[in-house]
Amino acid sequence: MQTPCECETGEEESHAGGHGKGVVCIFNSPCPSAPAFSGSALTGTPVRQGRDRVSPHRTIPFGKLPILEVDGVIIHQSLAMARYLAREAGVAGQTPVEQALADAIVDTIDDFMTLFPWAEKNQDVRKKAFDDILTNKAPELLKDLDTFLGDKKWLVGNSVTWADFYWDVCSTTLLSCKPDLADKYPRLLALRERVQALPAIAAWIQKRPKSVM
Repeated sequence: MQTPCECETGEEESHAGGHGKGVVCIFNSPCPSAPAFSGSALTGTPVRQGRDRVSPHRTIPFGKLPILEVDGVIIHQSLAMARYLAREAGVAGQTPVEQALADAIVDTIDDFMTLFPWAEKNQDVRKKAFDDILTNKAPELLKDLDTFLGDKKWLVGNSVTWADFYWDVCSTTLLSCKPDLADKYPRLLALRERVQALPAIAAWIQKRPKSVM
């Protein structure tokens, strides 16, 4: 998911990521890879932002950020990065079936998020498209997610997965555009609260870079 943002950024100098590996994330902004940011919070992976944070000797696959460097190996694509970090943090799903379900939920939400014209420069065109998507398409997604969640604590299985994180970060973006969007779905809002109450995520929220859509 690509969502261009202006941001105030900071930089972590250490390359010592979670699990004793040399891991560093490099992002162009906080928005496109928020799930990976959540994963980095859980794994202790250092984060850098901006193309100027890339070492001159480092080759960026396909010329685009974000990237994740693990022991000198470059991984690109934000969802691939997030999946890796989810596995490292133990939140990819407890069984192969749970992992597949979590992936399916993430892909479903991501399909929806890619409908938005994030790169559109014409503000009138952008606003019209956003309003249309939020008014006519978002309700169907929310209804389906609410049905899938039901009365469960988490979207998949009996413990938090990266699918819950993805809902949290994407819904944060959506609610910034339309604050009452999920008012009819208190279970989805409660899920956001549970995710944000997790100690590692709560700490990340406090220090994450500020962004403006």
